[in-house]
Amino acid sequence: MVICPRCHAALHPSEAGDGVLRCAGCGAFVCEPHARQALCASLRVDDVVWAGLVAAGGNGPACPLCAAKMRTFSLKSTAVDGCEGCGALLLDPTELKRLTGKDEGAVAMPLSSASSSSSSSASSAAEEAVRRFLIGVTSVDLVEKRPDALGFVFGAGGDRYAFTSPRGSCVVDDLSDTGWFDALLLRGTLARWQVSDASGQPMLLLERSFSKLEARVDVFVQDGVRHRRPIGRVQGNSDANMKAFDLLDENGQTFGIVGVTLLNRNWPVTDVTGKPLGHIKKVWMGLGLEIFSHTNDFRIELAAGLSIDHKAVVLAAALWIARNSDRS
Repeated sequence: MVICPRCHAALHPSEAGDGVLRCAGCGAFVCEPHARQALCASLRVDDVVWAGLVAAGGNGPACPLCAAKMRTFSLKSTAVDGCEGCGALLLDPTELKRLTGKDEGAVAMPLSSASSSSSSSASSAAEEAVRRFLIGVTSVDLVEKRPDALGFVFGAGGDRYAFTSPRGSCVVDDLSDTGWFDALLLRGTLARWQVSDASGQPMLLLERSFSKLEARVDVFVQDGVRHRRPIGRVQGNSDANMKAFDLLDENGQTFGIVGVTLLNRNWPVTDVTGKPLGHIKKVWMGLGLEIFSHTNDFRIELAAGLSIDHKAVVLAAALWIARNSDRS
């Protein structure tokens, strides 16, 4: 649960737009980083200007998304609080109206492209579960189940994973059902993984398909059969061992690149210009597990400005790296 830094009541999704939360107590609004960026773009305030305003601001409350310090400053002659960590924006209803010229219910908040396709299904249980798990999160661990005694002796890995973040944990289930004949003919689905939260609520579906002779994993927010929204894909971009990837959004546009490292322990994530977006790092497991098993844990670091959809695609890349590590 996300808590308002002003009155400590719960924050909930708002009618003002995707990525905008509203306090049930004082009515304050919190714009998640991607929603804040879209709002600032409509106000002709770019990231450089925003960073300067935050840096020069006075002391504010702790950010409800990442707990970093917020700074109070004037944005278009309106006093607001901006996070110096994740880039979130905190403002009250009066401040929102001053910036947009409209009340909450009438605000046509400029949205990121990722949210425009899902506005009609924003209340989906899967959408909410993904939001709760990744909102304001800049670090996620991918943990593999430890082998039992027999598996340890024969060098087996657990082959079952969980994602953990400061907001909880999610289990990854292998739903693959492709037969050898389909695999031989390169058709159907090679692998399918479902990510569910601690209560069992499905959140994400990852599919490696044979629809084309290319290495790719498609990522969906999916809640059973009622709701399925594509949010991007991970696509191999260099060698046959799948150790480097392009990260694409739901429109097929590349937003990130996962690089290759010599020892396969640290995969840098950058945008197409080389700007850091995070890292996928293999965690040292101890001498015994490193030598006698294929068990792998990973730490996934995420830039504060990444949208929730983009974070989910990075997690998919980390899972694919982990699965390939098991088989190397």
